[in-house]
Amino acid sequence: MALHWDMTKVEDCEKLHESDMEWAITESVIWSTMVVDLGSITEDNLDEWEWRLAVWQNINGAFMRFGGEAYYIVRKHIERRVGLSVNVVDITRSNFIKKLFKNNDVNHLILNQNRSNNRLGEK
Repeated sequence: MALHWDMTKVEDCEKLHESDMEWAITESVIWSTMVVDLGSITEDNLDEWEWRLAVWQNINGAFMRFGGEAYYIVRKHIERRVGLSVNVVDITRSNFIKKLFKNNDVNHLILNQNRSNNRLGEK
């Protein structure tokens, strides 16, 4: 199934095309709808968007790459795109969490966290 998106309800959406970086962020947010399983960005679901994307990026790393560098999508990027809608079906937070654990080996995540802490000199 193709990913279809609509930005006609995003305030000043034409400004999101003015720079390569803004458009890269917009494209990343569009693609991230499939990761967070939320089909639109509204004032009412901003907190949920921020939470889901932060959890996903904490596990998997930055969602966006630009000029060879990793960039994290954060609340200000999501907030700027309120009104965006995509043909992605919303799922509950509970099902989102289940999906995360299904797609990520929990032992692998814990071991990576422990290795990361050891690199920082923490025990």
